Amino acid sequence: MPGYCIDLYRWGAQYGGWRKKDGQAAEFKNSGHDYRLWKPDNTGMAINALGGMTVSYKMDHRKPRQGDSHCFVLVDFNKRGRIHKSEITKGKDGSKFAVKVSYKEGALEVDLDQAWRSVFPDTAGDSNFKNVVKISILKLQQCTLA
Repeated sequence: MPGYCIDLYRWGAQYGGWRKKDGQAAEFKNSGHDYRLWKPDNTGMAINALGGMTVSYKMDHRKPRQGDSHCFVLVDFNKRGRIHKSEITKGKDGSKFAVKVSYKEGALEVDLDQAWRSVFPDTAGDSNFKNVVKISILKLQQCTLA
């Protein structure tokens, strides 16, 4: 067992709480666009080979007129509660790409710019979706408790 836990309630509270879809999702706006963050269930959180936790969750960019964009985010934490790696899968076609994760002077940095552009075209606000997903990873890291 890792020596930490992830406070999903605190994470959800940063998005207005798990108040939608029978308590399973949080809906919020960012830069004029609508998004939904789905709460990981117990099957979305497991112990990984590093002795840490793996968290998987889904995010939606809600676009009623054009059709929503979806992605699944997988985040591997090491046994100390720091993000080791992350991967994003595009919802409709299953395209996957790794997210560059690094620490500079103790601060987590997440770089998904180039990989994102190869999977999501820059249409209908999906470039902003990239920023929302990046922020979700950073906020998840902030919700690890020793």
